[in-house]
Amino acid sequence: MIRAWYDDSDKKVKAKFESRLQTLANRPRLEWQDPLFKQLHGKYSDLGEIRFEAKGSAWRPLGFHHAGNFILLFPAKEINDRFEPKSAPDTALTRRTEVLNDMERTRGLWFPIL
Repeated sequence: MIRAWYDDSDKKVKAKFESRLQTLANRPRLEWQDPLFKQLHGKYSDLGEIRFEAKGSAWRPLGFHHAGNFILLFPAKEINDRFEPKSAPDTALTRRTEVLNDMERTRGLWFPIL
């Protein structure tokens, strides 16, 4: 799902996403904080959002930390302080469970992080 979203995205969205991943990859996990990253709360506390803006949209790809990696699950947006689609965090939680039950469902990034 993340790869399909990326492939269909405008080049400015791709560039900002890659830049944000690069920035986070070069920081210890404890430094993954707002405004670059935000851990969710409550029912969704196992999820975090990578935060960036591009092409007039607030992008919030959702994922989780596992075994020293951040696994991307769903490419959400934020509109008026709400996820778009509204089901994004629930979908990400379902995918997290699926991934934890079968790590073969994960794929490495298709572009280099330096």
